[in-house]
Amino acid sequence: MDTNKPLYIALADALERDIRSGVLQPGDRLPSHRELAKAVGVTVTTITRAYAEAEKRNLITAMVGMGTFVAADAGVAASLVDTTVQNVKAVNMGLVHPLHGSEHYLEEVVGQVLARGGLHRYVPYAFPQGHYGHRETGARWVARFGVCASAETVVVTAGTQHALHCIFSTLFEPGDRVAVEKYTYPGVKSAARANGIRLEAVEMDAQGMLPESLDALCQRQAVKGLYTAGLVQNPTNSSMGPQRRLTLSEVIRRHGLLLLEDGVDAFLAEGGERTLSALLPEQSIFICGMAQAFYTGLRIAFVVAPQAMCASIAQGVVDSIWMTPPLCAEIICETINSGIADKIIAGKKSELDRRMALFKERLHGHSFVLDQRSMHVWLELTDGWTSTAFEQATQRVGLQVYSSEKFTVGHMPPPNCVRLAISSPETMQTFRQGLDLLVLVLEGGHEA
Repeated sequence: MDTNKPLYIALADALERDIRSGVLQPGDRLPSHRELAKAVGVTVTTITRAYAEAEKRNLITAMVGMGTFVAADAGVAASLVDTTVQNVKAVNMGLVHPLHGSEHYLEEVVGQVLARGGLHRYVPYAFPQGHYGHRETGARWVARFGVCASAETVVVTAGTQHALHCIFSTLFEPGDRVAVEKYTYPGVKSAARANGIRLEAVEMDAQGMLPESLDALCQRQAVKGLYTAGLVQNPTNSSMGPQRRLTLSEVIRRHGLLLLEDGVDAFLAEGGERTLSALLPEQSIFICGMAQAFYTGLRIAFVVAPQAMCASIAQGVVDSIWMTPPLCAEIICETINSGIADKIIAGKKSELDRRMALFKERLHGHSFVLDQRSMHVWLELTDGWTSTAFEQATQRVGLQVYSSEKFTVGHMPPPNCVRLAISSPETMQTFRQGLDLLVLVLEGGHEA
C-alpha cells in the first residue's frame, strides 16, 4: 500500500489492483471489517471507509446477512458509451440503434408541423411536465400497452435515461435500494450510481425476475423500488407470461414497492399484450421512450406515474434541463397523430424479421435467445471464451458487441454471453458483414 495516502484510500487502491490483476475474482468473498482490520493492523473504522470507497468505485458489493464480495462487474464502466473515444471504425452491434430507413418520413412530418403554423408556441419556456397536447398524445400512445393514463398523469422527459435520473433524484434518497434482475439495462446502473441508489440483484429465469427471489430480498432488507422491462427483458430477452406478471405484481404490491417499468421496445409488441404496470397503476411508473420507435435524435419519453408523483418528476426535469424541448415533442406527437407512426413500426418489424431469419441461418448450431419484440440477441459463447475476451476479440476484427459484465449486478460471476444489437447496422449489407465477423471469431476461436 501507498502509505503516503490516507489509509482507507490506500486500502481501496490495493483492492482495485488485486481485482484488476485477477488476484481477486468476481464473486470472491472478502474478509469482514473486523477480520481485515486485525490482519492489516488498522481500526475497523478505516476498513469501513475503505470498503465504502471500493464500493463507490464499483469494485465490491455488500449483501446484508451474507458479507462483502467482489462485484460481478468490478471495474466495468456503467455507461455503454466511452466519451473519450471518437470515430470508432467498427460494425456496431453493441449499442442498440433503431432500425434505419424511416428517416424519409421525418421531412413529411416536419412539413406537416410547419404547414400548421404556430411554431412560436414551442420555443418559449414551457410547463416542466410538458405541453398539455403532448401529454394527451402520450396518454393515447401508452394505452396500446394496457397502461391507463391521462394528460394529468404524463410527464414528458428527454428520453428514458433522463426519466430515470428525474425519478431517482426526486422520488428516492441516496442509499435507497432498488431491485433489478441480476442482468439488467446498463442505463439504470449508471443512473443509480449517479444518484446514490443501491441496486439489489434478483434471480431470474426464462421469464425474467423470480417472484420468490424478490420476496426473499424484501424480507431480508428494506427495498423501496423495482426496475424491470415487463414485456422483453434487456439483455437476456426473457419474457414474462401472464401468470408470472400476476405473481410478481402481487409481491410488488405486498411489499409496497414503487415499480419502474421500461417500455422502450413495447412498440414492437402485438396488440393485446399487457405490461406489468397495467396491473399496478397505483404504484408504478411506466417509462415509454420513443427513440427506438422513431428517431434517436429527438429525445422524448412519455412517463406515466400516479398523479401525486408527477410534480416531483417534473421538478427533476426542471433541476436537470429545465424543460424537455417542446419542438422535439411536437414532431414525435405529429408522427403519432398523423398515422405515420404505424407505417414506421410496420417497416421496422418487417426489417427485424429479415434480420432475425438471417441471424438464425448464420448462427445455426449456436445457443442464443431472440424475440420478435426485441432489437437485440443474447448469445451464449462456446467453451473456452469469457465474455470479456470475446468482446475484445471482436473489436480486433472490427465488430462491436457487449460483454455480459456490462449488464451484471451483484456478486455472482457473469455468464459467458454477449449481447448483439441486430438493429444497429445501417443496412442489410453491413448487417451481413457484422455476421461474417461474428462467425469468424466464434469459429476461429482465440486465433481469429
